[in-house]
Parts: sequence; structure tokens; C-alpha cells
Amino acid sequence: MDIQSLFKQTPPIGLILLSNFPQNSSWARKVAIIIRYSKKGHPIGLCINNPLYLTLEDFDAATQNHLASVPVYQGGPIHPNKLILTGFVLDPKQHKLHWRFDCNPIDLPTSESASISYKAFRGYIDWSEGQLTDEIQKKLWLPIPLTFQSILEVDNPKLWDTLMLKFYPFLLKNPDSPENPSLN
Repeated sequence: MDIQSLFKQTPPIGLILLSNFPQNSSWARKVAIIIRYSKKGHPIGLCINNPLYLTLEDFDAATQNHLASVPVYQGGPIHPNKLILTGFVLDPKQHKLHWRFDCNPIDLPTSESASISYKAFRGYIDWSEGQLTDEIQKKLWLPIPLTFQSILEVDNPKLWDTLMLKFYPFLLKNPDSPENPSLN
């Protein structure tokens, strides 16, 4: 299966992107997701594997108790002072994933078998018209479909490695090499 050919036109919302940028790039080993399209029609996304090791309470002491411990990630370089609350319900019995961005905690459907998880992102990624499609064609971003595994493992520090090994093992030189080669 040629995953690249599936997304050469308009990358769909929910598409996961694995960075294939050089190790010295700020985008190295990042995992992003397309969350929506702007009014001008270009994709907007979030980097989902860049934890800040902070919680919403660190940004606002008045945060509601049930949201105080929500982890915050660096979502991207655009509007780094904007916090985007996301919530998802993973319902394994119905094999459904409900994911909302800029959500209100009461917006998510629930059932007895579902569990709700929240994450917050500081900033977002905004590609210009044609930029993401061009970067996918140049293999700087490698597309994969949204999977339960990718959502469940957002907190996994090796998320990029895990997904690369599953979808693009032929591109990995050494998945255990450090992000900074000078640390060898």
C-alpha cells in the first residue's frame, strides 16, 4: 500500500503527519494532526507529541478542578499564547473516536463504556496554500491515517518512533539514535 499516494491532493482533517525533517530541524521527530482548514482553505494542525510538562492550572490558577491537571503541549509556532483545549472520547465497544478542538468540556458525547481525555495545546501549525501538499510530495511530512493507537499513545515519548516503525520502517536509519547526534 502506497500511503503517500492517498494524500497527494487535499490532506483530510484527522490525517496524522510524521515529520521526516533533518535531525537538526526544529520539526525533527514531530507528530502532527490536521484539525481543520482555514477560511482561505489551507490546513491548520497541532503538534501532538511536544509536551511542555505543564498543566492548565500552570496557566490559569482559576481553572476548573476537573481540568486543572490537563497536560499542555506545544501545538505549534502560530499564536503561541493561545491555548486550544481538545477532548476526545474513545469508545472501544462502539469502535468510535470523537475528537473536538477548541472544545467546551460538555460538548463531547459520552456513554458508559467511553472514557474522556483532555489535552491542551499552546499554539498551532498553519501551512500556506499548497505548502503541506508540497512538503508531503517531498516526503518532509509522511501521512498516516488517524488510528486509535496514535491517539492513545500521545503521551508516549517514543510516539514518532513507534509510528515510523509501523508505517515507514524502510526510512528509519536507527530509531534508537538520539534526537541530537552530538549526544552519542
